[in-house]
Amino acid sequence: MNRLVERYFGAFLDEIVRHGGDVNETVGDGLMVIFRDADPTGTPRAVLAALGIQRRTAQINAGLQAVQPIAMHVA
Repeated sequence: MNRLVERYFGAFLDEIVRHGGDVNETVGDGLMVIFRDADPTGTPRAVLAALGIQRRTAQINAGLQAVQPIAMHVA
C-alpha cells in the first residue's frame, strides 16, 4: 500500500513543483499545497496543478488494472 501511495504522491509532487507550488503539509492521503503567484497567462497555478494531478491520476489508474483505481478530489 505504501508503494502505491508513493507512486501517486510522487506524480502529484511532480505537477505541484512544475507549477510553482510548495507542499505545506500531508495528512493521511491528503496534501495541502501553497501557490504564491498566478501563472503569466492569468490562470492560477493551483488550477494548472490540479488539472495535472487529475491527468496523472487517470494515467496511473489506467496502468493499474489489477488494483482498484483511486478517485481524486481537488479543492
